[in-house]
Amino acid sequence: MHKKNMKHHLILFYICISSSLLGMENPHQVVIIPGQNELGGDNFYEKRVKKSFMTYITQTPAFPWIDFGQKHCVTDAQKTLTPLLNTLDKSASIIVHGTSQGTATAAKIASLDTEKKIKVLFLESIMLSGNSAIVYNVFGASHKAWQYYVLPYLARLIYPCYSPAGDNIIDVYDKIDKELPIIIAHATQDACLSYNDAAALYSYLKQKNHNVYFISKIGRSHVNLCSDRTLEDIANNYADKEKLSDIIDTLNHDEPFIIQKTHLEYFELIENREKNIKKYHFLLSAIPYLTIASILFVCKAILQLSYNGQH
Repeated sequence: MHKKNMKHHLILFYICISSSLLGMENPHQVVIIPGQNELGGDNFYEKRVKKSFMTYITQTPAFPWIDFGQKHCVTDAQKTLTPLLNTLDKSASIIVHGTSQGTATAAKIASLDTEKKIKVLFLESIMLSGNSAIVYNVFGASHKAWQYYVLPYLARLIYPCYSPAGDNIIDVYDKIDKELPIIIAHATQDACLSYNDAAALYSYLKQKNHNVYFISKIGRSHVNLCSDRTLEDIANNYADKEKLSDIIDTLNHDEPFIIQKTHLEYFELIENREKNIKKYHFLLSAIPYLTIASILFVCKAILQLSYNGQH
């Protein structure tokens, strides 16, 4: 325990000293929040980016503490981000980059940044909701309504720290400063997280007049959707809305994204399902226990039949 605490203090000391000494040399301070198993953020470690950015990578909870952007994810990220925010002044350029599950954590942290020290929020392969992500991973985009309510509670048998009715990310976007540039990047055929979720989130935020941009990438990639040059261009031009729009438009030249009424309707659908889960949480939370009881009952019946067959 003593060694663990010492290691943590050394990390904090390094953050404070390095940000003070290198903040002027590297005006862009990038906090990378990867997804599960430290997945994502590699595009910030290319040689070109290293010259422009001072990078910090946060921890992500390991099994069984995985909770899809809820308490454990946020706490782990804050161990790195909070000392940095406390050390740098408002003139520093702090960019928060989240990948996959890390996008939920990044958005939550941005919603808590009342002093507006975070200058850019980059969300790569977004997780709109832990419940939506779980259902999409199992049934894809064509899932049924009842599956949305049942499966997240069954998933608690694997992820005991996750709460389907807890602090889901879809609830925090309205708390993020509307002037904060938000860049969403998502692949059209992402097999892990729904492209529809990303399109719906972008459409919703754009309707609310947020300073938001969408990079729609054709393909099945889940991480590292943007090149190091793109990241550098975005970091250097985030304060100029016209230039930033031109950069995004150039990236979307293959298939420009157009907001449709169906995107907003889909966001409302997910939002209503999340409200229903909170409303009926008491009843739905019994699902894992009923499942375990059913499995035990079936096992007992099979054993009993086997025993009777032998006698």
